[in-house]
Amino acid sequence: MAGGSLRRRQATDAGACAARRGVVWLVLLAAAGGLVAGARGLELAGPNGAVRLLLTTDADGRLQYSVSAGGQVRLAPAPAGIVVEGADLGVDVSLGEAQSRRISETFPWRGHKARATNHCVALEIPMRSKRAGVDWTLEARVFNDGAAFRYRVPGTGSRWVAGESTAFRLPRDATLWLQTNTGDYEGEYHSRPADQVPLETTANNKTRPVHLGPPVTAVYADGTYGLLSEAALFQYSGMTLRPEGNARFRAVFEDDAKGWRHDGPIRSPWRVLVWTPDLNGLVNSDVLPALCDPPDPELFPDGMNTAWIRAGKAPCTWMVFGNDGAQWDRQKWWVDVAAATGCEFLLVDAGWRTARWGWLKDGGDVWARAAELCRYAAERKVGIVLWHAYPEGRRSFWDFLCGRVKKIIVRIETIPVSKELLGDYINDASYRESFQRWLNNLWEEKDMLLDMLIGKGKTAKIGRARPVGAFTETDVLQ
Repeated sequence: MAGGSLRRRQATDAGACAARRGVVWLVLLAAAGGLVAGARGLELAGPNGAVRLLLTTDADGRLQYSVSAGGQVRLAPAPAGIVVEGADLGVDVSLGEAQSRRISETFPWRGHKARATNHCVALEIPMRSKRAGVDWTLEARVFNDGAAFRYRVPGTGSRWVAGESTAFRLPRDATLWLQTNTGDYEGEYHSRPADQVPLETTANNKTRPVHLGPPVTAVYADGTYGLLSEAALFQYSGMTLRPEGNARFRAVFEDDAKGWRHDGPIRSPWRVLVWTPDLNGLVNSDVLPALCDPPDPELFPDGMNTAWIRAGKAPCTWMVFGNDGAQWDRQKWWVDVAAATGCEFLLVDAGWRTARWGWLKDGGDVWARAAELCRYAAERKVGIVLWHAYPEGRRSFWDFLCGRVKKIIVRIETIPVSKELLGDYINDASYRESFQRWLNNLWEEKDMLLDMLIGKGKTAKIGRARPVGAFTETDVLQ
């Protein structure tokens, strides 16, 4: 049907029976849009039909989803929902009239191809959480090699998000490749049967829950591959996966374990499964970047071609020498390695500013030697990236109060007070809302500035322009 519009059809006897059991669905048909609904739920198929996302409710009205691909279940039925102001919006839900549409576009990309593809069937379902009295939207997209969904909750003012009830339930005979270091994501990937991932781990006589840092790769029994992750993370806490046994993993938020305050409309990141027949397809899938927003034109006026973004390869000194890779007497040799292997950059690892790695040896000046290295590298057409960590380590607010923070950088900006900012904040509700909106915009700009400086994911409004992990906590010398 043109424009992704839908036609209503009569419920079958089976559908009426399902309604009596508490499984209530609006019965729709949109074959052209990949959307089919009936007694078993609402099914959205990708453009070629290989991947299918099925949405259902259980007898208590709990929203559930599952994903099949290549004719087999890849994610078994599991709950979906977001918890706002103490209410799980995935419980006791009713559905409005869904709208589907096809998306077919390309956008600039880096690497072995100049453009990536966003080709999928998209669905928006108005939801009502009857118990909480909240209207919200479930948005889903299904590609030829993956499926994703996210939550959108309209509203104004400040609300408390306590996390999600989202879970991922894999086939028990799948094998997972995972890592559990969610502090700096530098853990070693290892394999486990999906139903044998431990729930807890003990180190230094302390037992703590296991958390998997995405992406998590699944190898299915038929030899195909899946990847669990998230996309379009902006003004939201980063997700980790907590094993619950029997190949089920719950979305949790370690950085904000008790929840977080959110101003204005809530839009969660996408919850994503990428599925491909082989590892080559997994590595080259466009699903994750296609789910991200285009680059913010204020931060990236030329999009992918913004002048200060230069993509390229760099040898990893840490993988060869560990922290000793930053030793001064090894840097020119590393530049030669980069040039000989066709790498555009050399990353000088953390510690180069300290006496430990020889940059200050024989009275050397650290910045003079950095300039010397840059000149040497420029002659060989290699760029230098200096990893610049916090010189005193990451300090807490308590350290600040105790006077342990020796260096504080203050950014001051003069903002004119326009006549629109003057008014009666106490008695004029319209003025108060306008002033709060203006103040919230300033706060968001501050968050984006901090994100640019420290690379924190929660507020990253950078979309497809930024390579993963690029320039985080680094100074770039051209």
